[in-house]
Amino acid sequence: MAGEARVHVLSVEQSRSPAAHGTQYLRIRTSSFGLVLISNSTVAEGQGFEPWNPLRGYTLSRRAP
Repeated sequence: MAGEARVHVLSVEQSRSPAAHGTQYLRIRTSSFGLVLISNSTVAEGQGFEPWNPLRGYTLSRRAP
């Protein structure tokens, strides 16, 4: 698995911008490279980030470019 870094997910927090149909953001705090911010501006309204909630306690991998 050369070129991959595995990290531990410490917390996952969902937030939304103030606009009525604002972008939702997912803040993932990790053990290795701090805070990762993901926006779902391309996800259909109302879908939310529910499928992401179980990420807590799991690992993410980031491939080197």
